[in-house]
This record gives sequence, C-alpha cells and structure tokens, in this order.
Amino acid sequence: MDENTLQQTNKNRILYIDLIRAYAILMMVQGHTIDLTIDPVFRDPSNIIYFIWDFLRGTTAPIFFFSSGTIFSYLFRRAAVKNEALTRMKKGVKRGATLILLGYLIVFRPEAWFSIPLNWVEYPYQFAVSVLQCIGFGLLFLSVILYMLKNVHQYINIGILILLASCFFLFFPDIESSEWVANLVLPIKAYFYLTKGTFFPLVPWLGYMFYGAALGLVLHNRDGIHTSRYFIMGFLAAGLIGHFFSKEIFTFLYGIISWDNIKYLMEFDNLYYRLSHVLIFVGIFSIISYAEKYIPKLVYLIGRNTLLIYIAQSLILYSLTRYLGFYNDIYACLSPYQAVLAALMVELIIVGFVILIEKLNKKYGKTIIKLK
Repeated sequence: MDENTLQQTNKNRILYIDLIRAYAILMMVQGHTIDLTIDPVFRDPSNIIYFIWDFLRGTTAPIFFFSSGTIFSYLFRRAAVKNEALTRMKKGVKRGATLILLGYLIVFRPEAWFSIPLNWVEYPYQFAVSVLQCIGFGLLFLSVILYMLKNVHQYINIGILILLASCFFLFFPDIESSEWVANLVLPIKAYFYLTKGTFFPLVPWLGYMFYGAALGLVLHNRDGIHTSRYFIMGFLAAGLIGHFFSKEIFTFLYGIISWDNIKYLMEFDNLYYRLSHVLIFVGIFSIISYAEKYIPKLVYLIGRNTLLIYIAQSLILYSLTRYLGFYNDIYACLSPYQAVLAALMVELIIVGFVILIEKLNKKYGKTIIKLK
C-alpha cells in the first residue's frame, strides 16, 4: 500500500470514529438539556415518543465512553507504528490529568475546597465524579497499558483489553457491595460508588471505554474493516443477540459457573444490555459511513471536539444559568416543546462555538483550544 492510499485509509477510519462520537455528544447535549428542563408530569413511559427518547438517551453515555476508548487506542497504535509510542503516552497522561482537573473546576466552589478539613458534607457535589474525571482516568490507564503492550502482538493486546473491560463489568457487584469502599472518604469513594452527583464511577464505566479501545486496535490492524459486510453483520448480530437474550445467556453461564456475580448480571443486567446497543450502533454507523462523502464536514468537526463540547454544555446548563439567575426558571418546569427548543438552542450555541474555534485555529495557524 503506497503512502497516499495509507493516509486516505487512516483518514476514512478516523472519520468513521468521529461520526460515532458526533452522534454521541449531540445526543448527550440534548439529553442533558431536556432532562434538566422538562416538567416531571411529561415523563410518561407509556408515551411512545418519550419512551424512544428515554431509550436512546440511555445508550448515549455507553456510546460516548466506547468511542472515546476507540479513538484513543487507534491513535496510540498509529503513533506506536511510527515509533512515537512514548510521545503518545505522555500526551495521553497529560490529557487525562487535564480532564480530571477540569471535572472539578467546572463545579468549583472555594468554600468546599479551601476549608480544613475538606467540606464534603455540605458540598458533596463538589467531589462528585463526572464523565470528565472518569474518562480522564481511563486515558491514564490506557496510556500506561498500551505503552507497556506496544511490542506485544496486537491480537493479544485486543484480548487483554477485552479481558480488562470484562473485569470492570464482572466485578462491579463486588465493588458496589464492599464495606471498604463504603467507608472511604467521599472524594475517593466517588470514584467507586454511586454518591450524590456521581453517576460515572470508574467501575463499571471504564468497561465501555476498554471495549472501545479493543475496537480501536481492530480498526488500525485491518484496513477498511469497518465497511466490511462481515464487520457490519457481526456487530449487528452480536448486538441483537445481547439485546434479546442477555438474561438467558447469563442464566446459562450461572448454571455452569454458579458465581454470584454472574447471578447479579443475570438478575440486574444493564451493563451488557447497554453494550449490546453500542454494538448495534457501531454496525449502523458502519452502514452510514458508506455515504461519507454526503455527510457535512461539520459533523466530523463536532466529532473531533466532543470533550470540548461536553465542557461547554456543562458550563451553560449548570453554571451559566445559575450565574445569570434563571436556573430555577427552567429547571423541571418546561413543556416538551419548550424543552426541545431549549436543547436546540444549547446545541446551536455550542456548535457555533466549535466553528468559531476552528476558524481561529485556521486563521492563526495554531490550535487555540485543543481538547478532543
């Protein structure tokens, strides 16, 4: 394969990942906005429109974590082939640390952090773990693991990542019920436990990121595999089997292994159930990628700036509205039409911001803000 063909192949694969990431972040922004603003009286699961919206919203975070792992491992492996693994690892560690810091800065209140001892009783949300901290630690872990495995056969690496991802899911019941985690101080416990404001503890959410990282290595190792009919059919089939038969699969496994963690997944499985939806979307976007030349470049630009967009929407929804004094005017009191309009407004503001940043980057010939 000549250099031009290789560059085009790499570009196509990255565009495919960016397409998935764009969908995930736009769904996340509208989901957060509508969830924040809609009046509870309209949360009616028997309404087909609300049911579909709620179902799709439930798939957003798993897709977001999954695609974050995919793009990171793909870019890491591409750097490793060029003997730039160490540089990429340092970038990953720096990016991870930055995201962790930003996760706290977004909700920062001096009275919580500058008291002795830390005032987490009165301000528990200051120490909650958001998507940013969780993905930040995911980048730290993946940077070190992929660097350590850079000279190992890639199929073995894929297997290791899948094994680690499975551990995040399978040992989740142990973490959730462990006394030592429950007794930790809040700033640390929030990384392992569902506390006030924490919806993304490292276990199990990094499982999605590690499964995505395994896909990133597959995409790098096999040219054009994401457009292969076997790839598409395989992901769609695996996703549909997981959606309809995950409970039966874990019941069968429990009959063989009799492990309580398998029983937990059998009775309360939501992790692999949502993973099955991620796999379906991976297959769907593989089909959509056939029409790549008809997809607006703006979509890919959004996909390349997912973390920047996430930070912007967090600032708008949870900080700016309070600062300007109209948070209580929109919180849980809008009609569905008003909530949808609010979501569109937030997305337009954020997309406009991304376009502005991109134009400034081109104008000055350097990256003004780099947080992908």
